[in-house]
Amino acid sequence: FEKLSLDTSLVASIKDWIDKDNIPTEDGVESFYYETLGYRPANAPMKSLSELYYIKGVNEKVFKMLEDYLTVYGNGKINVNSAPLELLLALSDEMDEETAKAVIEARPIRKLEDLMNLPGFTKELYFLIKPLITNKCNYFRIEVSASYQDSIVSLLAFSSRNKILEWIVLQ
Repeated sequence: FEKLSLDTSLVASIKDWIDKDNIPTEDGVESFYYETLGYRPANAPMKSLSELYYIKGVNEKVFKMLEDYLTVYGNGKINVNSAPLELLLALSDEMDEETAKAVIEARPIRKLEDLMNLPGFTKELYFLIKPLITNKCNYFRIEVSASYQDSIVSLLAFSSRNKILEWIVLQ
């Protein structure tokens, strides 16, 4: 959030939206805030990224800045083969830009252990981020545009290896 110049209190609001309790974290909000708007926080994992719009501090501009970095699908791990630079940097304060760029340049990473052979990577950094990362993906983002004469339709879909999970008509 800092790298994107976003208010870091948004992290607390997102956490409070998905955590199971009704106790606000520092800088966060819970039911007492959302009930004045006519709804309650999910207190569960998000079903769609568009749920972000319900969270305090998220507007169209913030959503557009976050949508390429967040997902509601997967196992909660960051895929080192597809994560953008900013997401790799967020894995640890020990991850510097040069090391994150080395990961991007070395893609595809076939074995996570191979990260330790990259410039700037240490065993300490590897074991620090290992619980947070993967090199496999079972979920995909699909963007499709079709045109006929003067009409254009764009779709955004999210799928697993077996089925479409969600799709949205963009225009």
